[in-house]
Amino acid sequence: MENVTRAAGAGTPFFQGCVGIGVTAKLGGNTSARHVVIEDFAVTRVDSEDAMRSDRRVDMDGILVFQSEESNGTRPLIQRGVIREAAGRAVKVFAPGGGGITRQLQIYRSVPSSVSGAVEIDHQHGDGLIADIDISYSGRAHVSPTTVIGMGSIGARPSGFPYAVGEVRDIRIRDQTGTPKSVLVSVYSSSSDASPREFALTRISDEGTTRNLLMTGALGTYGLVKVTLDKIDINLTISVVVSDDPTQLLRVRARRSKFSRGRPVRIKARHDGAKVFVGRDIGADVDATVEGLDMSRADRSSPGSPL
Repeated sequence: MENVTRAAGAGTPFFQGCVGIGVTAKLGGNTSARHVVIEDFAVTRVDSEDAMRSDRRVDMDGILVFQSEESNGTRPLIQRGVIREAAGRAVKVFAPGGGGITRQLQIYRSVPSSVSGAVEIDHQHGDGLIADIDISYSGRAHVSPTTVIGMGSIGARPSGFPYAVGEVRDIRIRDQTGTPKSVLVSVYSSSSDASPREFALTRISDEGTTRNLLMTGALGTYGLVKVTLDKIDINLTISVVVSDDPTQLLRVRARRSKFSRGRPVRIKARHDGAKVFVGRDIGADVDATVEGLDMSRADRSSPGSPL
C-alpha cells in the first residue's frame, strides 16, 4: 500500500482521516470482525495536504483496527510489517474485548504528524502486547510532540472484559533528529476508573533523548496501578512519570535500568516539569541496579507501599 494522501480541506476536524490498511466496526454492537490478522505487509506514505497546524490534519494512520467486545472473538494480530511515513499513527487499535497484539514491525518517520503530535503504536483499549518493534526517527519527525507508544484508555471496560496486563517489550528506537521526544509510553487515563491495572515495560532502548518515560493522567488516582520497569536503557531529561494528578495508588518497581546519561531525573514531575506537590507522589521500589534517578526526599514526599 503506497501513497494514500488526502486533499487539503477534505478531512473532518478531529473525526475523519485516511488509512493505509483498515478494519473498521460499528462499536458497541456485534457488527465487527471477530478475528483479525494483518501480517507480512508494507505501508508507505499516508498523509494529508493540509498545513502542519491545521485541525483537519488528523488520523493519517498506517494500520487501523476497530473491534467490539464479543465473547467469542480473538485479539487482533498485527505482525511482520514495515510502515514508512504514516503521518498519523503507524498503528491504531481499539479492541477492548481482550486487547490487541502488535509485534515484529519496522517503523520509519521523518514527517511531522498532526497538530497534537505523533504516536507510533496506539492501543487505545489500554492493554495488550506491543513487542519487537524497531523505530527510526529522522528529519522533521518531532516537529510536533512525539509519544512513541500509547496504551491508554478513556473509560471503564464493559462487564466481563477486565483489563489484562499491558506489556511493552523489546522496543528499539534510533533517533537521528537531535530533538527530544515528549513521552516514550503513554498509559494515560482521564476517567475515575478504579479498575486495577498492571503494565510491564521490558528491554526498551533509545539512542535519542526523551523528556518523560510514562504519562499516566488519572491512573493511580482512583485505583491501584502497578508498573514494572526492567532492562530499560534510555536518556530522560525530566522524569519517569509525568502527571498532574494525585497518583498515590501508582506503584513503580524498577530493576536493571539506566534512565539518564546525564543529570539524574525525578521519579515524577508535573507537566510543566516542576516537582510534584507535597503528598501527591508515587510508591517507588528501586534497587541498586538502577542508574539515573534522583531519589531525594523532595521527590518522594509520600512514597506509599512498594510493589
